[in-house]
Amino acid sequence: MIEIENSDLVFFTKSYQSVPPLAQIQRLAGGNFVCGRKNTSQLFEQHYNDLPLVRYSKINPWSKGVKCLKNAKIIVTGSPYRSILSEFKAKKYMAFHGTYMMLSREAATKNSHFDHLFVTGPRMKQMLGRYQDEFKFSFSETGFLPFSEFPEKTAMNKMLLMKKFNLNEEKKNIIYCASRKRTGSWHFEAENILNDLSEHYNIILRPHPAQAMNGDKEDRQLFKKLQKESKNRRGVILDIMKYRLPDLLSIADLVISDSNSPAEESLFYDVPQLLVEGPNMNRDVIVKMAKEEHMHPDDTEGLLNMYKCALSYNYDGFKNWKDAVEESFKKAENFKPARQKYFEWVFGQRDRLAANRVSEYILSQL
Repeated sequence: MIEIENSDLVFFTKSYQSVPPLAQIQRLAGGNFVCGRKNTSQLFEQHYNDLPLVRYSKINPWSKGVKCLKNAKIIVTGSPYRSILSEFKAKKYMAFHGTYMMLSREAATKNSHFDHLFVTGPRMKQMLGRYQDEFKFSFSETGFLPFSEFPEKTAMNKMLLMKKFNLNEEKKNIIYCASRKRTGSWHFEAENILNDLSEHYNIILRPHPAQAMNGDKEDRQLFKKLQKESKNRRGVILDIMKYRLPDLLSIADLVISDSNSPAEESLFYDVPQLLVEGPNMNRDVIVKMAKEEHMHPDDTEGLLNMYKCALSYNYDGFKNWKDAVEESFKKAENFKPARQKYFEWVFGQRDRLAANRVSEYILSQL
């Protein structure tokens, strides 16, 4: 394990979702990475073993991680962590790892303790601007950090990835990215998607990282069942955090989702969509959540435009996933203008330079 002595710059997270974007900045700007969970540290070492890493323990005030945080001049993180970060005198910067679809007043309040925010695009800038008079945010519009790791979508890259994943190159690739348990469709639809589609397409089933890494008994039981059912089927992958999401999205021909962050991210490649509107997440639930979190009506309307980018399995009344997928391919071009418009609202520019912009700002402040 590598460690830099007396580093002024520290990256901190407990959740693995924040690791890839933060590691991209670390690779450019230097500094130590401090992890607060064993499984997060293990995954960091698996994918970024050339970068400095220090373990953090909340119950041990003398741990190396705590020492790093105490000595830092700047701490960069991907989640609010207000109670933890308030103990340290360093300036705190937020580098958003997700798209923050529900950036309401409540979410703005949770991030109001940061000295600087790195904003992902026009939507976030617009939403933060609504609360600027109240919170006096300092922010810069740097772009979406995860795009820094998105591979070029070339025939050669696709061929190499298809071989790596052991997928049939003659079949189209369907990726199902579910949301976390309390809002997602995983327990309702994962098995149905597998059974309806596996003979006709390559299927990649990807549960939310929180379920994959810290799932409960119900999650683990379904994982075992899906693994058993897919064991003798070629072209089926149950991805329990084994592969990188950017690699999967780069070979996707269609993304099935709960209109979540992976769905938005896949628009970097203009991947056609098919949306799930289950009982936990649908357009009516979004309107209800937006009212409860005091989102501006214009922001809610913009968010609902996601449903103009694709067919909806439930809303459009499909009886099985095979018919829904075939219809989605037929009508994919019809939704292309809506996909482009939605991408521009969320992310603005389509490039991979966010990590460069963030690291340049950090280095200018050190």
